[in-house]
Amino acid sequence: MIFLQRTSAFEQKWIVRIILKDMHCRMSEKSVLNALHKDGYEYYTRCQDLEEVANEVCKDDFKLTRLEVKLNRPFKPMLAERVLVDEVEKWMSKTRDLYLEEVEDEVEASSDSTYLSALPLFYIEEKFDGERMLVHKDGDSVRVFGRTSKEWSAIYAPALQKVIVENVSA
Repeated sequence: MIFLQRTSAFEQKWIVRIILKDMHCRMSEKSVLNALHKDGYEYYTRCQDLEEVANEVCKDDFKLTRLEVKLNRPFKPMLAERVLVDEVEKWMSKTRDLYLEEVEDEVEASSDSTYLSALPLFYIEEKFDGERMLVHKDGDSVRVFGRTSKEWSAIYAPALQKVIVENVSA
């Protein structure tokens, strides 16, 4: 309370905006990070560690390379978009045709049907309302992150830990 009494209404407004992460600057995190380096935002979407991004992109020799997913470090998952069934069928058919073209000579020379049984499989997850979580397991330790990289371990790990540790071998 003493802190608020020592600040003006204008300063309090900015303090609240900082806390709420809503600065009303008409600048997105993408534009700010790309101002640091042309690959700044792309690097951030892969590692979600602002301190690491700032330290790395400011180096003269920084080059964006393939970034591995690391245990206990959140990342932004790819989000699906709504598509028409016809588009999905066309894409799946195209993928199947490309696969068959790649193995065509081998299929003709082979007398078995292993190539046809190895056609690409597609898994589709039905979207339901609810939380989307990334779960990281390291031995008996379980950490849970949301889509925005916020850690939810304190809420979800106690309920999930036993089931995950007993049933997931990673």
